[in-house]
Amino acid sequence: MLVIRKKPKLYLDTNVISFYYAEDAPEKMVITRKFFDQELPGGAYEI
Repeated sequence: MLVIRKKPKLYLDTNVISFYYAEDAPEKMVITRKFFDQELPGGAYEI
């Protein structure tokens, strides 16, 4: 039996994207950059 797994869909609010460049919020910037640079390129999510 063939099982097809769908990627979970991910909705990113513009606030999340803006933290990539938020030098005034360094902790959130680091977390956001890690997510965009390490998690998303793996293709685990449908955006």
